[in-house]
Amino acid sequence: MKYLYLLFVLPIVLWSCQNEAPKSSASAKQETPTQPAGEKLYPSIDPARLVMLWDSATNVDVIFYNLSFSLSQNKQQDIRGMINTIDKEVPVINPACQAIGRIFFVVDGRNAVEADMYFQDGCHYYVFMENGKPKYANNMTEAGVNFFTNVFNNVRTQMVNEQAKRQKAIQKEKQK
Repeated sequence: MKYLYLLFVLPIVLWSCQNEAPKSSASAKQETPTQPAGEKLYPSIDPARLVMLWDSATNVDVIFYNLSFSLSQNKQQDIRGMINTIDKEVPVINPACQAIGRIFFVVDGRNAVEADMYFQDGCHYYVFMENGKPKYANNMTEAGVNFFTNVFNNVRTQMVNEQAKRQKAIQKEKQK
């Protein structure tokens, strides 16, 4: 009985999906969204918390989920530079994007603020956690995008250079 129902309903659903009138290219261009599909699910982090971090943060740690390096900063100028990567604008959360790491703002040895970091085409933002759950979200500034792009490029270059050194050492060893 269940299969008979599916045989009846499935063709109707498929047929109704195909009957939608195609849109002209002019109207399709006008309706193209300027932001990725998604929603503004969370409000901006409270500016007072950012001021607190600006005044009191003693460390910033970034742990990348699938990369073989992390980032740690403990100089006030660097910490403030990292805080400046947080834009005041709320992002459109793209469900197709995955967090690449987590950033921890530390005050005197205690994690004061933490956020998942999204960094890929169409997704440059932070989702701040509170009690282990998403609570706030902010775009990444252009300076932040440039900073992390440089970090990833430098790491990539360093890894390529190290691999070349290893290959050279292996070749030397084979020649002996």
